[in-house]
Amino acid sequence: GEGERAKDRERRGGGGPCRLGSISAAATSLVEAKMKTTKGGRAMNPTDAYRKELRKKELKRNKKERKKVREVGILKKDPDAIREQINKLEMMSK
Repeated sequence: GEGERAKDRERRGGGGPCRLGSISAAATSLVEAKMKTTKGGRAMNPTDAYRKELRKKELKRNKKERKKVREVGILKKDPDAIREQINKLEMMSK
């Protein structure tokens, strides 16, 4: 009957598409390859991996903003005053 067929399927390892036994080794390794790992090589919690990715993007964005601020600060400075300072320093070193 139906119960015997189900038991037979379990013994053989076959079954529906949701059974872990039906996934090939190659597919399993692909799934593992996509998982983030820590420096120690341990698998990372997906939520933590997502937060880490967001933090990385935020740091990149902040770095760009700091660079812009520095450039604006340099542009605001008077080039003639800087030249005078350079000349004074050169005179002092002679």
